[in-house]
Amino acid sequence: MKKKYSAFTLAEVLITLTILGVIAAITLPVLQDNVNKSAWTNGLKVAKGNIESAIANMMADYSADSLSDTPIWADPTTKWTEGDEYTTPTEYKAYDIASLQKYFKIDSVTEGIDYDIYTLNNEKTSIANPGTRFNLTNNSSFNMFITQNADGVDTSTAADCGNIICAEYAKVYIDVNGKKGPNTFGKDIYSFSLSEHGRLVPYGSEALNKLNNTPTWKTDCSGNHPESTWNSEACTARVIDEGYKINYLK
Repeated sequence: MKKKYSAFTLAEVLITLTILGVIAAITLPVLQDNVNKSAWTNGLKVAKGNIESAIANMMADYSADSLSDTPIWADPTTKWTEGDEYTTPTEYKAYDIASLQKYFKIDSVTEGIDYDIYTLNNEKTSIANPGTRFNLTNNSSFNMFITQNADGVDTSTAADCGNIICAEYAKVYIDVNGKKGPNTFGKDIYSFSLSEHGRLVPYGSEALNKLNNTPTWKTDCSGNHPESTWNSEACTARVIDEGYKINYLK
């Protein structure tokens, strides 16, 4: 007796393939988003740690309690005229780039940012004073721009400020993957203030909010897609406070 073999009909195969295609179309973007988020936050954690460690090593070499106590970093308070808030990179550099090579794995150094950057709602934006860009050997980069003390507070009072940062020595923008993209605040670009003691204080954090002593990310980075540049930058503190996770992108 001949055995009968059952098989799928062409229609059944096509239906199955269609279902699998729909499932893939739904799940693959989610999986890719999760991979991207993990890469960005891990990159941020590593970059922040490397920068703070490098600065700590530099300060230890000079037995310095403050960045201004190091010979390769001038005290910003001596470089300002009353009423000035920022200076441009061409006016003066407080740091000695050649000396920083000892502490950072620098591949190249450029001025400013030579690629487009975006807010979380995909609007092109810019940094008014991006400062000097340090391209590192691990393909990440950071920009550092020297500023005067936050709110004009003299550095001599910094010890009395507790958890509140009152002596900002630089603005630091970390791009965890360089030019690769998406080059967006709150995704692969994160903003910090560099304190006189070499601490990277994230934008949107309690330490930068002197008004009500609460993290500003709770209002500035509470939605799914914060719209302004500042709101996007404030997400830096949220990422760190929530354990290096991006919970505002759905």
